[in-house]
Amino acid sequence: MVILEPAGRLVKRIKQIYDKDREGWRILAGLDGGGRLDLYIAYRNKLLWKLKSKPVNPFSYLSVGAEVRDLNYEIIEELLRTGRPFSFQALFPQNGVQSIVMLGLGRYIRDRKTPVSESEQRLDRILVEKVEELFSKMYPERKTPYV
Repeated sequence: MVILEPAGRLVKRIKQIYDKDREGWRILAGLDGGGRLDLYIAYRNKLLWKLKSKPVNPFSYLSVGAEVRDLNYEIIEELLRTGRPFSFQALFPQNGVQSIVMLGLGRYIRDRKTPVSESEQRLDRILVEKVEELFSKMYPERKTPYV
């Protein structure tokens, strides 16, 4: 069963784990076939989360995420070895005044589109549907700007 969460809530859960153990974290990013950004957050080959993000403008994304439960970590390890280094920063609002800031160095998949495995395709379809549905609700005028 896939449990989707808004990115802010998911990142808050991830931060609670990070605050207890700041070692063993890795980030992998790449674009899917529709130009949406996939961000994988891995913790010590124990836990893996995926955020699916659609650009709203050059500085802002609409994101949803879920824990990945059935992905072969060997695939992620290979992509982390071969991916290109990139620096990232992201701001995840928590309420009217607080936000969680993520920043650091990760790896970027340039030569391959996400999802990264066959087993992840179901989760990816669900994330795509949800992020597109949210985008249509929040920005209906931008869903089909040219008729």
